[in-house]
Amino acid sequence: AGEEEPDPGLLATGAIRIMHAAPTEGNFDIYLQPEGQAEAPEPLWPGLVYGSATDFETIAAGTYILVVRAAGDPAEAVPVYTSGPIAVPEDGAVTALAAGLLNTQNDAQRFRIAGLLDDFAAAAAGTARVRVVAMSQTILAMNIDLNSDGTVELPGLPLFSASDAAGVEVPAGADVDLSILNPNPAPGQDPLFGNIVIPAAVLADGAQMYAVVAGVSGRRPRDPSALQVHFLQSLAAQ
Repeated sequence: AGEEEPDPGLLATGAIRIMHAAPTEGNFDIYLQPEGQAEAPEPLWPGLVYGSATDFETIAAGTYILVVRAAGDPAEAVPVYTSGPIAVPEDGAVTALAAGLLNTQNDAQRFRIAGLLDDFAAAAAGTARVRVVAMSQTILAMNIDLNSDGTVELPGLPLFSASDAAGVEVPAGADVDLSILNPNPAPGQDPLFGNIVIPAAVLADGAQMYAVVAGVSGRRPRDPSALQVHFLQSLAAQ
């Protein structure tokens, strides 16, 4: 007799979602494949547009590859990008972020997908936790001043990186100013890249919030690709 198939209800599972944080690179079809297995015949997340994030997808715990094609390209088309292995642990939740430039000779700005595991510290009563993610393709490093009070809570955050997984504690139920600063301004240069308000509406008591800094610095605010911050709640806080 052949081996019995495992009960799907007993398989260890985790969750993954992806955000498109590359404003100049068009829309994407995203394929998800277990590492070492054949590529999926169709995208799990078709037509992903800049600034949007998918819902979390529950999948078997394991290691996965994300394959990116231009939206609408056939499955046999050459991918524009193939990620490295991304681990999705049992009962874990991963937020993948696609950012950078596809056609550049500058390795520091080259397109990539970063996978962040939800691992926020528990928020104390009356507070929320914020984890800042640096995905603006034109800012190679940034200082972050929360509350715009002159104190840099997160110094020298490099492009394609995130602040500590526990998150920074902020008051719940109140707007929080977030200043994005140049850590090494030239003499006489204004160090401010941009100032964003994290609205009270996304900072509920106990919230665990990714603040994803994306876009192109220096563009006018009405430009869809201008510097902005996108907010994503962790799975546990949803």
